[in-house]
Amino acid sequence: MFCSNCGKEITGNFCSNCGAPREAQNSNKHTGDTATKTVNINGIEVDLQSIVETYGRRKAEAIKHLKDITGLGIRQAKSVIDDAYEKFAPTTANKKGKHQVPKERIKQMDKEGIAYCPKCYSQSLTAHKKGFGIGKAIVGASLFGAIGLAAGNIGAKKVRVTCLKCGHQFWAGKK
Repeated sequence: MFCSNCGKEITGNFCSNCGAPREAQNSNKHTGDTATKTVNINGIEVDLQSIVETYGRRKAEAIKHLKDITGLGIRQAKSVIDDAYEKFAPTTANKKGKHQVPKERIKQMDKEGIAYCPKCYSQSLTAHKKGFGIGKAIVGASLFGAIGLAAGNIGAKKVRVTCLKCGHQFWAGKK
């Protein structure tokens, strides 16, 4: 096997000439400039930025395309495509997975009174009114007798909102 960095033959886990790890040689990742659009994979020049732009959110199809044109294994192709998406894909989410919505859009939704999820800012929400709590009624009845049955109504008028996109649940009226 030859080093893709310097072209010398690799005998161990690292290139004896430039020190590049053999793992990087096997997957043929480009170890140079982080903003490089093209990389040499198995002797084939591949423009990663055009692949990212062509396939967009369809990352699985991009991996399959790279696998087909270069002959890489699925794991190596996934690794290369994941790195390419980190470098060239437009940022739609930050490190915690929350979508970055412009502050102007959030202000506009607040101004117009549009309900949105505080976690992912989606407007796809569902609401359920909490009903009579039988558990609270039983505990109230055992502690205070018949008048304790009214404890089942505690919190019965609250509305729980669930985001259909991320599953986050929150009480209506709270920020």
